[in-house]
Amino acid sequence: MLDPALGWPATSLCSLTAVIDALFGLADTIITIRNLVRRAWTTHYCNTRPQRRL
Repeated sequence: MLDPALGWPATSLCSLTAVIDALFGLADTIITIRNLVRRAWTTHYCNTRPQRRL
């Protein structure tokens, strides 16, 4: 664990926490978009579209 006594200022710990929160938010967004694309592919499928490879 990061400790300010070991040379990590409190401001860098706060910014590290913000970066980690942003990465979790990005991961959630990617998962949501992936699920929406998968759902749209199956519900709005046309016969003229190429077959999906598994």
